Amino acid sequence: MRQPFWPAVAAASSRKWLPWLAGVFVLAAVAAGVFFFFPRHTHALTEKDTVVLSEFVNTTGDAVFDGTLKQALAVQLEQSPYLNLLPESKIQDALRFMGRKPDERITKDLAREISQRENAKAIISGSIASLGRNYVITTEATNAQTGDVLARQQVEAAGKEQVLKSLDKAATDLRQKLGESLASVQQFTTPLEQATTSSLEALKAFSLGQGFHNHLDENAATPELKHAVDLDPNFAMAYAVLGVVNSNVGNGKAAVDYITKAYELRERASEPEKLYISGHYYDLVTGDLDKTVDLYQQWIRTYPRDSRPLDNLALAYSRLGDHEKALATAVEASRVDPQDFFGYQNQIENYMALNRIDEAKTVAQTAISQKHASFTSHLYLIYLAAMQHDDAAMSIHSLLQIIHRFLSRPLRQIPCPHAVRRPLGQHQLHDRFAPTRGRDRRAQIIRIAAAPNQ
Repeated sequence: MRQPFWPAVAAASSRKWLPWLAGVFVLAAVAAGVFFFFPRHTHALTEKDTVVLSEFVNTTGDAVFDGTLKQALAVQLEQSPYLNLLPESKIQDALRFMGRKPDERITKDLAREISQRENAKAIISGSIASLGRNYVITTEATNAQTGDVLARQQVEAAGKEQVLKSLDKAATDLRQKLGESLASVQQFTTPLEQATTSSLEALKAFSLGQGFHNHLDENAATPELKHAVDLDPNFAMAYAVLGVVNSNVGNGKAAVDYITKAYELRERASEPEKLYISGHYYDLVTGDLDKTVDLYQQWIRTYPRDSRPLDNLALAYSRLGDHEKALATAVEASRVDPQDFFGYQNQIENYMALNRIDEAKTVAQTAISQKHASFTSHLYLIYLAAMQHDDAAMSIHSLLQIIHRFLSRPLRQIPCPHAVRRPLGQHQLHDRFAPTRGRDRRAQIIRIAAAPNQ
């Protein structure tokens, strides 16, 4: 009996499909290999992620690099609207809760602890090492939780005078590797030698002065900042900070002179620093508050996660007499940076200006309980207690405790608590409280609190 022919036909047909199936399997294997073994195009960070900057590891033996390279890298990274560096206020807050000193060196290990406490995504660290007469500079971003490397860049500087230029290249390349677009990097990149100074010694002096200024120690900041401009007479940002420092301690003429000089040199600054300089120039030198408001609004649009322009805009609105806008801006500043005591202080002032005394007192008590209160916020609370005849809250004993806590120097030497911004503006707070500026206002609050019946 003849066998049916269809099995032979089926076998032949199957053999015809074998090459095609083999090709499909090869393509699938290649695709799987590409998927699993080659990096996919994902950004290491997003615009919502926060990063902490740690100190450079310096193995060269040359102290001029200590603190200086971190300052230079911060200037470069702060130009980026994409990267979100953890604000100094939050770093100080974390150090305090960790029982650390406020001026403790932020090593990579300490930066990781701060990152985990503040829910930051990454740590950006750096190192510099000698290689004969050259220097090898490394910048690296690591995941704060796992320690995995997110991006790394290494460059070589042909001598000490090329270190800042080489760091500049490493920083801009790192920004792209972390996900910032090329267009953004190109738009918001002023070379470090132009944005700061070409002198490592001047940058080190500025770094020291800026550190003192950030901790409200204006007397210690002044000689370092003066040394920076002596070493580089074209150091725009050093003049600007000198101007703010002098304004904060009541040296009005010196403040105007320094800020005017900074404004003349503003093209030798990064984009955020230009806004900082111009805002203070129109505010403190020309008194053009409309222009001041425009500049701070531009700063907020470009760098929406920076609380500094919000703090200054609140002051400008307050000086214009628009306390509702000033209050809303101060509330937004506290939302952007809940550890920023300027936001709370501005809220208190404007609640007082609007005669909303209970709200002012509540904000002051909240700031103090959360340890985000400035010296002036404490004094305002005493003043508010005097207005409400709260003898327990505004007793001389309470006042002396506050003064003992905050004052290690005579009152005339204490910087106004708007230190990183500018001094308090003039506006009427209450019919017992005549318009005054920072230093005089503090003295007046103390007089009122100490003599509530006058």
